[in-house]
Parts: sequence; C-alpha cells; structure tokens
Amino acid sequence: MWLLGNENNYGLFWGGAETEDIPEGETLESVRARYMYKLFNEGIQEIKKFDTNHPVAICNGDLLFIDIIAEEVKDMDVFGVNAYRGVSFFTDLFDTVKEKLDVPVMFTEFGADAFNAVEMREDQLMQTKYFLGNWKEIFQHAL
Repeated sequence: MWLLGNENNYGLFWGGAETEDIPEGETLESVRARYMYKLFNEGIQEIKKFDTNHPVAICNGDLLFIDIIAEEVKDMDVFGVNAYRGVSFFTDLFDTVKEKLDVPVMFTEFGADAFNAVEMREDQLMQTKYFLGNWKEIFQHAL
C-alpha cells in the first residue's frame, strides 16, 4: 500500500500543535486545502501509472476538509485517518466516510495517552478502557 501524508491538513492553518477551534467555511485555509488535496490526487494518479498492484491512501487528521477531499481526491482507494475522539471516538466517522467518500477506512492513529493530565499521573487502566472501546467499535464496523 502507498500512504501519502500524515495530518497535512492541520498544517494549513495552525502555527503550532493546537487542534481546537477548527475553522469552517470557505477560508484561506480551505483554499489551501483544495490545492493540497488536488496535489494528493495528482500523486495518486502518478503512482497508479507505475504500480497497479497496491492501493493508494491518504492520511488525514480526522475528517477535517472531508467535503474538499470528496471533490478533489477521486482516485484514492483507502481513507487513512488519525482519530482521537474518546472511548467511542468514531461517532459519525464511519458513516461520514461511507457517505462522502465511499472507500474503506484505515486507522493510521487512534487511542489515548497513558498520562492522566487531571490527576497528573500515568493511568494505564483508563488508556486500556479507551483502547478496548475503540477496538470494539472497529469490530462492529468491520465488513
């Protein structure tokens, strides 16, 4: 499999690692996203010219810019996603990808940190609960 990028969409508007207050609407960021996703699709097309034996995916940070991806990345075979949404972190993820992209989902990152910032200590039990919930949800959506 070919996998292009890793959360490149976050770099379109943040100067740091902040992942809150995601902008919506047609902004400079969405214009940048359109160009980036067009470039991803061009890359996918080039890869498929010389390698027809392997699927090609992109790796997106959650579902940010999903509508633009649907418009611009028509040639991808799999949607790779880094998603950190909690115990039931997928919520609408499976349905949204099915509706808008109609390609398989591959989780490239998911889970929870072992550090509990509220209690300021490592909390492997809570991390295990997150992972267990995530894996159960993945199995529920497996074909």
